[in-house]
Amino acid sequence: MPHIPFEDPRSVLARHGVRPNRAWSQCFLVNAGAVGRIVELVAAAPGDTIVEMGAGLGTLTLALATTGARVVAIEPEREALRVLRAQTSGTPNVEILEADALEADLTPYAGRGRLLVAGNLPYGVAAPLLVRIAEGAPPIARAIVMVQAEMADRVAADPGVKDYGALTVAVRASMTARIGMTLGPGSFHPPPKVRSAVLVLEAIDPPLVPPERREALRTVVRAAFGRRRKTLRNALVDVVDRSDRVDAALAGAGIDPRRRGETLSVEEFDRLAQAFSALPR
Repeated sequence: MPHIPFEDPRSVLARHGVRPNRAWSQCFLVNAGAVGRIVELVAAAPGDTIVEMGAGLGTLTLALATTGARVVAIEPEREALRVLRAQTSGTPNVEILEADALEADLTPYAGRGRLLVAGNLPYGVAAPLLVRIAEGAPPIARAIVMVQAEMADRVAADPGVKDYGALTVAVRASMTARIGMTLGPGSFHPPPKVRSAVLVLEAIDPPLVPPERREALRTVVRAAFGRRRKTLRNALVDVVDRSDRVDAALAGAGIDPRRRGETLSVEEFDRLAQAFSALPR
């Protein structure tokens, strides 16, 4: 493995006369070992493209560039962008994109090798970013992303535990998930008030739920988790359809109406959504 460059972000901030932007909740990773581990988990190769969401000062950007992959560093905040451009100016395989990661068009970066994602996701928008990664168009082969530890637990949860929920199903409909490492507040500057974790997401080919069935899946999942204390049947009657149609869909999917939503696997949710879609109007 090539040498992983690392300059403490606190030194970078001081040299460029910049302070973390509180309005953007900026926290920069100052743990060199964690940076190296993230690069290992991304496991990129020349010919791949890595989209880095929230590149910040370029600490991880420069480390990812040592893989020989093309690195597209997305950053929306102007002061961070100024530093990012200066830090990566001599690195030819880094391209900087001034954009919001939720809105950036990734289509131009697909088609040459695998499309990978890395980054320290802004905690305030991490959930929709995770869904965007999972439902990516173009498809994303692997994502190694830092999120709040509590959110990582939700994404990696199995059916039947309290962390399992709508976000779990949305991501796991097309990707596997595991936690690659956890980090305390001291690994960041300034230190956040929460623990963080690196999620390792790998595309399932083919996905458990294809794109054309995801909207129907969302409808059923929202109802099931919006009323966790109710049985699945009662939750669905409240939101999705009238009782006779709910009974018919549950029977068609082979699912006990007395179960609660958090006990259903992704495949069972998909089967139930398909059963609803198959009912005559």
